[in-house]
Amino acid sequence: MKRILIISLVLGLTACASSRQEKIEKLATDELYTQAKTEFTKGNFSNAIKLYDELQAKFPYGDRAVQAQLDVAYAHYKQNEMSITIAACDEFIHLHPSHPATDYAYYLKGLAQFREDAGILALIGQQDSTEREPKAAQDAFNTFNTLIKKYPTSQYAEDAKQRMGYLAHVLAAHELHVARYYLERRSYLAAANRG
Repeated sequence: MKRILIISLVLGLTACASSRQEKIEKLATDELYTQAKTEFTKGNFSNAIKLYDELQAKFPYGDRAVQAQLDVAYAHYKQNEMSITIAACDEFIHLHPSHPATDYAYYLKGLAQFREDAGILALIGQQDSTEREPKAAQDAFNTFNTLIKKYPTSQYAEDAKQRMGYLAHVLAAHELHVARYYLERRSYLAAANRG
């Protein structure tokens, strides 16, 4: 009888300690997340990213850590760090393929690829987008297409369709630009192939 009482007491104390530890972690997680959101709202994206990263490192298995992954990607997007944004979205999609916000990760990735297509040199030099290598535009088109196919009822699907229409125009104009280049050099077969 004493043995059962002692075992029950030990299990009860362990359960209380575990529950208490979970409450402390929840408070710490919420506090870190709130601080990160505050920094983000103020436009201090670097500080927000550090806090989100700290949250993920200390509490990697909570809902806030998953949300922090998306928030980090968006903070990098706001800092015009498109390649980092794309990598962060890819990681989220890989780790959480059935998460309710995976459609957003695809959308943000497509936006980053879309903006990456513009490029800083194009903005400074006001270069025609049809004259540049269309890889980023093609990548953005493919990402938006994946979003629409996987999540046709997503709140981001309509905007993705509109962007795809623009990107299809850019890609077609690029092909015509290259065809004109070949025509000017009297490479008629190459021009016909591009046309």
